Amino acid sequence: MVVCAEGRALVLHKRSANSATYPNAMHIFGGAFVGKWRDNHRAYEGDEDIIRTMQREFYEEAGLDLPKERIEKCKMSIAEELTTGFFQVTAIGLNIAKKELEKIRSTPNSHHQEGKTVIIGFDDIEQTITSGAFVPSGAAQILLWLGLGAPGTPRESTFSEKSAQELFSDIVSQGIFFPKAFVVTR
Repeated sequence: MVVCAEGRALVLHKRSANSATYPNAMHIFGGAFVGKWRDNHRAYEGDEDIIRTMQREFYEEAGLDLPKERIEKCKMSIAEELTTGFFQVTAIGLNIAKKELEKIRSTPNSHHQEGKTVIIGFDDIEQTITSGAFVPSGAAQILLWLGLGAPGTPRESTFSEKSAQELFSDIVSQGIFFPKAFVVTR
């Protein structure tokens, strides 16, 4: 889950219309981990670990090459997406610099086959999550980030003039329902 504290923004991924799961929905960056393997006929040089998968996916989907050490410093969550059975390992609050955010903004990605990068301002998080245009597990990770106090941002950061926990409580109090995935209740 990528954040730019200096630019007061989340960097998200809008899935393509051709996506097998949740077409056109907003999500955090992600993709499949495939480790290295060998059988009698061939070898596959996959990712050495889950951190390398995170690096690869962010590079593929947002065009930035992030050092392993930055990812390793993040809080991590592991969750199962109920509708797909996918397990997600998420770096919560991976902070990028404003110059990196500007590089993302200036890099055309409208022809990327998996979707496109979308930047959401801190003040637009509530409206974006409650719009129903999110992959449920992506919304859950953003809610977790808010509930933890928005790791990767300064403590005094605000979101529509609210603290991270206040915004979390406001969103949860709305009783958002994501069909077949999870229900957020108070």
